[in-house]
Amino acid sequence: MQLKENTLFDARYRLMRLLGRGGFSEVWLAEDNKTGLTIALKVYAPGTGLDEDGTQLFSHEFALVFNLNHSNLLRPSHYDICDRMPYLIMPFCERGSAAKLMGSISEEKAWRFLHDVAAGLAFLHAQEPPVIHQDIKPDNVLIDAAGRYLITDFGISAKARSTLRKSVGNQSSGGGTIAYMAPERFGKDNTPIKASDVWALGATLFEMMTGDTPFGEHGGLIQKSGAEIPDIRENYPPCLREIAERCLAIGPWDRPTAETIVAWTEQHARGERIIFDRKAKPPPEKLKPEKPKPEPKPKPDKHKPQPTFDTPKRKSAAGRVLWIVGGAVAGLLLFFFVGGKFLTPDAEELERFENLKQLVYTNYEQAKTDNDTDFYTLALGYCNDALAIKKDNDLQDLKAEIERAIGQSDIQ
Repeated sequence: MQLKENTLFDARYRLMRLLGRGGFSEVWLAEDNKTGLTIALKVYAPGTGLDEDGTQLFSHEFALVFNLNHSNLLRPSHYDICDRMPYLIMPFCERGSAAKLMGSISEEKAWRFLHDVAAGLAFLHAQEPPVIHQDIKPDNVLIDAAGRYLITDFGISAKARSTLRKSVGNQSSGGGTIAYMAPERFGKDNTPIKASDVWALGATLFEMMTGDTPFGEHGGLIQKSGAEIPDIRENYPPCLREIAERCLAIGPWDRPTAETIVAWTEQHARGERIIFDRKAKPPPEKLKPEKPKPEPKPKPDKHKPQPTFDTPKRKSAAGRVLWIVGGAVAGLLLFFFVGGKFLTPDAEELERFENLKQLVYTNYEQAKTDNDTDFYTLALGYCNDALAIKKDNDLQDLKAEIERAIGQSDIQ
């Protein structure tokens, strides 16, 4: 079935005009003959349709996300299949997508855009298991009548995208739009993670402010090859530019979470100054450091006169007592100095402790989600580093749990 104007789709929806077309779908403005309402109709695999396995996969995946309800998600009101083509009925947003604001968004709207999209992502990422959008970009953010920004096109997994790509014969990337894909998506393990959505949000915000994506059509692939994040020269406040830059960090663990971004935007809305945490260090390399080779001892020169050493004179008993007392006093002074300066962590060390603690929990949760020993190992390393700074009972308990998990994985 080919979609065109005035076609009656699924014996109910009269197609009025095409609103947009992507790699795997078309969105039509349509009239519901039963209610008389004007709606947005999104049809997947238009014209070709899916086989039975594909339609079952879509039905299963949409069942997982269909009831997700958040003020910054464009929630579909109906899902069905017509001629092997899955479709969604959604509210029609007359104000269109955020794409029309690229390069001209005001500072006020930029803050609102950042808050709304981050809030929607934070909600998706908080699901169990987390919902990774995989394709945040201006076209997938719509504006409702109240001026809110709504994320659309969420809940489609990499497997479903691959099914669509095979069905419609599209050879483009099945995991999102390349210009908005993070550097890690171009590595050996290109599994999308929450931080990948944050990078895409940073690229989208960058484009909204400058009119172009930070790395052109090649996205994080260029950044992975060594390109630096371009400066935002437009007249926006430094804190807003700083957030965009942090979202675009090359290391996933250096990026803020969507929840953190929401907190920053709310601080700004209250008129408070945003205080950024020190950027976290990237995960350490897993390779063991090589042991330094001992330097060869120089051979004595037979022709060079060797130095002679006088035998030291033996100290008197009184002299030995003075040395012992002096050494004890120096030791006490050193103890109190070290205790005051190093045994009690200063503000900088406490900040590093909190960063490490956050990395422990992040890697631990990722390890549980992916059942990946490497993340457990990273979490254990960060845990040891944090406990070296400050004792923490919760971290100590978590360390024991991580060690048990690594031990069980080794047994298996």
